[in-house]
Amino acid sequence: ALTSRNQSSAIKGYDKALSEIGKARKAVDKVRDKAQDGDELSRALVVCDEKIKEVVIDTRINLADAYMLRSSYNQATDAVNQGLAEYPQDQRLMATRARITSAASNGDGGWVIVGGGGGGGRGR
Repeated sequence: ALTSRNQSSAIKGYDKALSEIGKARKAVDKVRDKAQDGDELSRALVVCDEKIKEVVIDTRINLADAYMLRSSYNQATDAVNQGLAEYPQDQRLMATRARITSAASNGDGGWVIVGGGGGGGRGR
């Protein structure tokens, strides 16, 4: 029960993070009209776009992992596919989708937490 509650909390947190990222993206887009090619603002916007991309990809992968802990493969796939809709060439998202597909087809129960805490414990 505790693990299920933690997973639900994590999923809600990732969904909230994606919502906040959307707000940040809108704020960046409002400023974009003021930028001119090659100026300091346009260079800063490139950095913002890259940081947003990193956060979106990391969050989508973490969300998929949280769904996999519940063996919710369809929801995990949806989370990754939404990321791939934005960043279709991203290797990490493609690898995550392949991992989900493999786990679902093998019926191996997704991720299993191994050991007693300490992080980094990815099972199968």
